[in-house]
Amino acid sequence: MTKGNFFRYYNKLTGADRTLIFFIHNHIVYLWECHHIAPRWTREARESKSKGGAQKFRMYITAKEKKSLIKKGAIPVMTETDFKAIPVKNKGNKCEMWLHEVCGLGEYTPDHVRFDKCGDVKINGIEYQVKFQNATLTNVDVLHKAQAEARKK
Repeated sequence: MTKGNFFRYYNKLTGADRTLIFFIHNHIVYLWECHHIAPRWTREARESKSKGGAQKFRMYITAKEKKSLIKKGAIPVMTETDFKAIPVKNKGNKCEMWLHEVCGLGEYTPDHVRFDKCGDVKINGIEYQVKFQNATLTNVDVLHKAQAEARKK
């Protein structure tokens, strides 16, 4: 699947209203809020062969892009040391746990709900997809499943 087609369907099917992107620059973790992930912030990759080898797209924000986002208003939220101290292993889950604490969303419990069903967190009635700087968006097999379900509705 081309990157253009992937993003056309991903953005159409997402269950989130907006996206929160966390990234590290000069040992500071920043937060950027946007409507959609820019395709230029991603690269094509493959799942491991043990997971079927499906095509996927991952976040890959260059240092130049990070500097640009900071100039545009990305918010410094913590040090890299503080981020590493959040008591969960997965970096995306660390971001979600931090949001739960800072926004008073109650106790954090990781979920595994597909991207088209809802966002990762709901803040003030807005569903947010949460991504860390190297997160996988989804793979093409999962995207095709979401497309098939959407066609049935």
